[in-house]
Amino acid sequence: MAVKVTAKQDMRENSPSAGKWYLKVVYFDNDTVTTDMLAERIEEATTLTKTDVVACITAFLTFIRQALLDGRRVELDNFGYFKVGVQSKGAVKLDEFPTSAWIKNARVLFGPAVKTAHSNGKQVRVKKLIDGVKFTQYWRSPSVQNAPEAPKPGTNPEG
Repeated sequence: MAVKVTAKQDMRENSPSAGKWYLKVVYFDNDTVTTDMLAERIEEATTLTKTDVVACITAFLTFIRQALLDGRRVELDNFGYFKVGVQSKGAVKLDEFPTSAWIKNARVLFGPAVKTAHSNGKQVRVKKLIDGVKFTQYWRSPSVQNAPEAPKPGTNPEG
């Protein structure tokens, strides 16, 4: 199976890219894999029961959250890492920072695991999770100008 892409035109008036077309990945409701679905697949592939798998996933997420709250970076081999990122107001002088009162936003950052490969005589970094990804054109017309918008949630135009 391949990742579905469609064309979307940048319609922002003040954008330097206004009017240009870009590819966008299309997802449908049935393209989401839930914890329950993962648990079923792991149950089929192992000797664990679905209940055991759900308990393991729940504990796994709890431990990742706690590590992030403790200010630690979490690295999962061949998957990637999670860490906390922060946005703050700017200060002219370092001593103007009154601690956390200047924090505007905190977020979780994810960095995928990478491997080094050679392409056309150059060394490139390849994201392990999507190494070998294939794309398929979603729009039905070969004309990019007739490319549809992404479908509304809950619809699947492929039947």
